[in-house]
Amino acid sequence: MNKILIAAAIALLVQTSGALADSAATANVGSSQYFTRERTFDIYGTLRDTEKLGLGVGANYFFNAIWGIGAETRVEKFDWPNQISGSLFARYPMEEYRLAPYAYAGFGRQFHETSQWLGHIGIGIDYRIRDRIGLFTDVRETFPETSKEYTLWRFGIRFRF
Repeated sequence: MNKILIAAAIALLVQTSGALADSAATANVGSSQYFTRERTFDIYGTLRDTEKLGLGVGANYFFNAIWGIGAETRVEKFDWPNQISGSLFARYPMEEYRLAPYAYAGFGRQFHETSQWLGHIGIGIDYRIRDRIGLFTDVRETFPETSKEYTLWRFGIRFRF
């Protein structure tokens, strides 16, 4: 599963990078869903290795319709903040379907249980219900500094400002 997830994320990044030069110039012409200088706020649930449920919040900023950065924090028990992470996103908006598949990678810090640095890579999809509200889900493989790696699934609602 881990190798498949990493390969899929890398394939999505490679696939979108070929279209980035052409798409970046025209990404917002007639666009109604995914914007340049877009700011979003996420509220989501998590499932870690099919064992632990959690809650999280995040904020994202997209420089254009394709490239963005984000920060998030989540908890699996009342120990906020359990961890804080940052990510780089590459998405491919498909306006006609109101969808944007994306790949992302980043790093962060875990504070409770075992204090350690984390790296992650993942893939997901963003679906815009309305211009300013969407649903998203993604899955990532997390690589902790000292403990065992794990898979994290996020599912939530995204608000655009």
